[in-house]
Amino acid sequence: MLLNEVDLLIPSNFEKKTDRLIIRFYNADDFELWKKTHKQLPKARNKWDIKPDPNFKWTRQAFKKMLQQEQRNRDAERYYFIALDRSSGQPIGHAVLFDIRRKIFQSGGLGYGIYNHSWGQGYGRELVEAMLEVAFKTLKLHRIEAAIEGKNRRSINLAKSVGMIREGIRRGFVYMNGEWKSLTIFSLLAEDFNVSFKFPPKAPEPAGKSGKR
Repeated sequence: MLLNEVDLLIPSNFEKKTDRLIIRFYNADDFELWKKTHKQLPKARNKWDIKPDPNFKWTRQAFKKMLQQEQRNRDAERYYFIALDRSSGQPIGHAVLFDIRRKIFQSGGLGYGIYNHSWGQGYGRELVEAMLEVAFKTLKLHRIEAAIEGKNRRSINLAKSVGMIREGIRRGFVYMNGEWKSLTIFSLLAEDFNVSFKFPPKAPEPAGKSGKR
């Protein structure tokens, strides 16, 4: 299909359902969900686990600022998704599509995290597969990559389970915890996901210029 007329921005009311998950953005009605999710995070079980921030003030004002920042991020094609269990409505984790490059690249990064009370139930694979579908079918990207610390076996196994290919090590790639970290790169192409389209797709115009959301 030809993509020149397609607006590739994801709208704020986006919602994707899988067998067990609802995947969407935070909205103005989610203050209590946001506050409860982050204040009641279980104790971290390894150094890559999602950790609570005991010093952050989980106020309505902070929530409003977060929503405004997330909208600016989406206008710049950086998408943070929350994942909720469809039966209970409880949060099980999150995912992010970021560093999206258009023009001759059509690529982006994928990040993901599952709260440890939901580990071992297949939620991670279900969430990541849904994000790959969004990346390739909604955003029309050609390449997605995940950058993972070499000792994070749980994340590496998840990347492999959805078909991502290990490419190698990117040396001194990110600065974390006071030092430069080398990360292992895993990638997947649209063709690997059985998606194809004519190149190039039309890159979304910045919000305010096109007037679209």
